[in-house]
Amino acid sequence: MTLDLDLHVDDRSFLGSLTRAAALRGDQCAVRFTDGGDYTAKDLLLQTGRLASVFDSMGVQKGDRVAILCDNRVEFLWAFFAAAWLGAVPAPLNISLRGGTLRHPITELEPKVIVCDNVTAIALADCLSTDDPRVMNVDSHADFSSLRAGGTSMPFVSPRPSGPTELAMISYTSGTTGPSKGIMYSNAMTIAFAESNDWLFGYTANDVAFNCLPLFHGNSVFCTLIPALRAGALAVFAPRFSASAFWKTVRAQGATVLSLLGSMVPILLNQQPAETDSTTTARIALAVPMPDDRFQEFQERFGIKLTSLYGLTDLGVVIGVPHDIPGRPGKCGIENPIWECVVADDDGNPVPDGVIGELLVRPRRPNVMQMGYWHNAEATLVAWRDLWFHTGDYLRRDSDGWYAFIDRKKDAMRRFGENISSFEVESALMSHPSVAEVAVYPVPAELAEDEVMASIVLDPELSVDPAQLLKHCESQLPYYAVPRYYRIVAELPKTATAKVQKSALREIGIDELTWDAGPRGRSKRG
Repeated sequence: MTLDLDLHVDDRSFLGSLTRAAALRGDQCAVRFTDGGDYTAKDLLLQTGRLASVFDSMGVQKGDRVAILCDNRVEFLWAFFAAAWLGAVPAPLNISLRGGTLRHPITELEPKVIVCDNVTAIALADCLSTDDPRVMNVDSHADFSSLRAGGTSMPFVSPRPSGPTELAMISYTSGTTGPSKGIMYSNAMTIAFAESNDWLFGYTANDVAFNCLPLFHGNSVFCTLIPALRAGALAVFAPRFSASAFWKTVRAQGATVLSLLGSMVPILLNQQPAETDSTTTARIALAVPMPDDRFQEFQERFGIKLTSLYGLTDLGVVIGVPHDIPGRPGKCGIENPIWECVVADDDGNPVPDGVIGELLVRPRRPNVMQMGYWHNAEATLVAWRDLWFHTGDYLRRDSDGWYAFIDRKKDAMRRFGENISSFEVESALMSHPSVAEVAVYPVPAELAEDEVMASIVLDPELSVDPAQLLKHCESQLPYYAVPRYYRIVAELPKTATAKVQKSALREIGIDELTWDAGPRGRSKRG
């Protein structure tokens, strides 16, 4: 039995993007993994339809959640699109989550199916019973083995995807002000998100979009995968960022569109110059944050136009540098035409150009806004009030309409390209029996972004050394959230209302009481 690829699926959907790519690219590779595997869009559709039949036999129906905890591999895409095939809701989760940070979304989502791999299965075992029937390990499950072998004998069901305004995906924030929140995307919002990245990159069918960020990350899905599929371009994914291999991989793949987040730009600039630096095939690279003092150095050394953006997982690309205009050092761009932006004071009143304030946003087009936070109406109301979405971030608008990102109003940090919730790091440290109080806050890193620091008050009846706290954090938190600096103190500075003054702690910074765990690159999972 073969699958009729003329599926007549609404183009403005995840599944419609894949069927569109099948029509545009035919037998050409549409998705490649640099550590093995070339796949045409037709291949992906065939295997997606077969896996959808497996999900269907497990009782997956429209609106059910399918949690996905996989590294960069084709099985992630099969599961993602198979959920969309049935009108179910894919919910990609950060593969580095551990302990309570993983238990929270799994409990909240109540997924019908949980797709994992050998490594994430270990973390899941702390949250679920070992024989939970919902869990499908792609490395050992018989149906995934059949799919890898071709799956020609596996049946499939007719597609029944959700409509443009129905729930299509849940993407979890990193928990900037408390437990992470599940953002509900409609199909229309996901396509608007992807089209906004086309506005940045100017995709054509001749492009090769290269991304070394994990597939659960919104950047990989909405900057690379979906816009590339819709343009008939090739999307290439590497397992992780490697400074020493980056440009070699770019040239080998003929990559034309790149995504660089966090400290990747300064790391690449700090590599020893080579004669091949200017021979890259790339024409444009996203840099978030946009470098200031080294902006021109990067463009001239590598011969690549830099673009940038201000965006949120909650909304998409709000501000950016379109592909057909030059970027500016330290600026995140101009207003995306589908969003209206205002910089406001703490009372919500607009401030003049040149004055720092919180960015407020609302859509100019219908159905491009998120549908709210999954099972969290209170958080939805807090973010969306007075007819504006309150980003919680400080920006400044220049008189010519260009924006600069200043700081996070929320108590959050960013490290290794990931947002970190001080709330979740503090919760992990407080779960240690020797910790009585803790405050977690950012201090400057050597290259870019933040390093995570914790000031800790111990229980007077107990003791612990910083190395033990480090080990405890590694067992409870994703690698990027584990503090580097530990400072044992007698008390924390507080206001008259007993709130910890983190501004005072940031001013003190790293002192003689501080224990340094050392610089920590991106660790391997497990």
